[in-house]
Amino acid sequence: MLQICIAVLFVVVTSMKRKLEKIASRTLPYLLLALILLTPGLCRADWQLVWSDEFDQPDGSSPDSAKWGFDVGGGGFGNNQQEYDTSRTNNARIEEGHLVIEAKQETYTGTDSVTRNYTSARMLTKGKWSWTYGRIEASIKIPRGQGIWPAFWTLGENIDPLGWPKCGEIDIMENIGKTGEQGKVYGTIHGPQPGGDYNGGAGVGGSYTLPGGAVLGDDFHVFAIEWTTNQIKWFMDNQQYFTATPASLPGGGTWVFTNSQFVILNVAVGGNWPGYPDGTTVFPQQMLVDYVRVYSFASAPPTPVSVVIQQGEQVSWPTKAGATWTLQSATGGINWSNVLGPTAGNGLTNTFFDALWPAQDTQYRILEITNGTGNILANPGFETGSGSVASNWTTVGSQPPMRVNTGAHGDSYSMQLLVTNTASTANTSEIDQNVTAAGGVPVIAGQTYTFSFWAKQISSGVSYVQNYGITWRNSGGGTVGSTGLHGFSAGNGVWSQFTVNNLVAPANAVNAYLQIYGATGGVLHGYGGVLIDDVALSFATASQTNVIAAVVQPGIQVSWPSIGGSLYDVQWTDNVDGGNWSNLVSSITGNGSTNTVSDTLGDDQCRFYRVVQH
Repeated sequence: MLQICIAVLFVVVTSMKRKLEKIASRTLPYLLLALILLTPGLCRADWQLVWSDEFDQPDGSSPDSAKWGFDVGGGGFGNNQQEYDTSRTNNARIEEGHLVIEAKQETYTGTDSVTRNYTSARMLTKGKWSWTYGRIEASIKIPRGQGIWPAFWTLGENIDPLGWPKCGEIDIMENIGKTGEQGKVYGTIHGPQPGGDYNGGAGVGGSYTLPGGAVLGDDFHVFAIEWTTNQIKWFMDNQQYFTATPASLPGGGTWVFTNSQFVILNVAVGGNWPGYPDGTTVFPQQMLVDYVRVYSFASAPPTPVSVVIQQGEQVSWPTKAGATWTLQSATGGINWSNVLGPTAGNGLTNTFFDALWPAQDTQYRILEITNGTGNILANPGFETGSGSVASNWTTVGSQPPMRVNTGAHGDSYSMQLLVTNTASTANTSEIDQNVTAAGGVPVIAGQTYTFSFWAKQISSGVSYVQNYGITWRNSGGGTVGSTGLHGFSAGNGVWSQFTVNNLVAPANAVNAYLQIYGATGGVLHGYGGVLIDDVALSFATASQTNVIAAVVQPGIQVSWPSIGGSLYDVQWTDNVDGGNWSNLVSSITGNGSTNTVSDTLGDDQCRFYRVVQH
């Protein structure tokens, strides 16, 4: 496999103390040492052996117990297999540098009192060795015959707590030995979907058939998978014949091949898929394994090409969702001009690299504008919906509210909150909105809001109460403030507006959750109802402008020619001989022209940089 790489080595040594006050000139001595390597090329990336069994123990010995264990039993393993699997050397042993798994026709009773007319072996690395991702391969000469079922496969190490198929199964090689199938290898994955295994138990897989009617059991063949993130490839004798990804799964299927798997080698006799031995089947049958090897993927160090390095200044500033910002600059603190914007804030920290600094004494500021008195709620008048259900709103309670089109305050619809007790049982009817989840506008921390809604009382009986309230939430959904619950009572048959002013969104607030409900206590024949319409959570003041100071730091800009759509990592280290590179930016998409990334540096700091293409 080949990996294209681009790299640059660059070290900056600064000796600079930032003054607390801006002055007319700056003394900024820099020592720049550029080590730019100019040879383009390709980097070799390959598989590195991490585990193997070459089966070179003395003839007649058992397989290496530090690497292999045995599944012992005759219960059929869920496939109605007819053999009793043992750990005896009669069934699994080393001969002439090969592992021999031998299926025999004999009557055998195990310690579990199960009797079978065939014996074989089922070896596995479970509890000893398992791997997540890599190339797993074996050189095998398989047996043949009606009802003979050799397999080289893996199961998830988490099979005991999760069970099958949730643990995942990768069949690297399976063959059913009957005539017409003896030249065909199957590669398959099994995993969970509603009702059981992928495709009703068939799994997801492919097959390869030797050309010219050749038989697999006539010689050794190398069966392998290459398992990487979200992809598994199957090979026979280095001929790829199938690939599986999450997109290959049937509807509802879950890709579970992200955890460690252990290896299994076995020869089953009979089963649901291959059928059962008949008069044509010859015993004993042997599967010979020359080796099993596991590799991990190792990337070679990248070969660098020319990359442009630029010193300068990095400017950064926070933005608020829902606000508009403009970056301005000035020389000497006068004559401010726009550099970027106006642009809608996204709630993140933005950056700008100034390649002209320190040649000129540039200052920066941010003009932040919070806009107008608009309502940040989604579907505030309940006009969007289907039948009795209003879009963007959640209805809860033992007697959920309904959207009605009679007697609305504005336009055509309102929400009816109506509860009636037929017994001494408390009942509620409630509407809620999680503003941003419903498609509303994010909250701005520190902004002042007004909350209001219109209500018209339908009825009000004993024990009936009505309340409303707002909870402020942070980006993780946690509560950072609340208005508490407040009661209200509207006039019968008359629309009344309820308003709460001067609601200041707390620090870290980015969202609001509001609720309006009616409820009765556990009183026999308690009842009550109200119509709600035109709910609003709005800016309390007209637009206002805030001036925010930007953070300005010495920086470096790394730029390189890129291929459109390719992914790149920009990496740095403070010791080029140590080999410990850290990502400054990972998986940045090439724009087909020149990509740039900037970094900030502290006093007396040294860094080397490189850019690596995936």
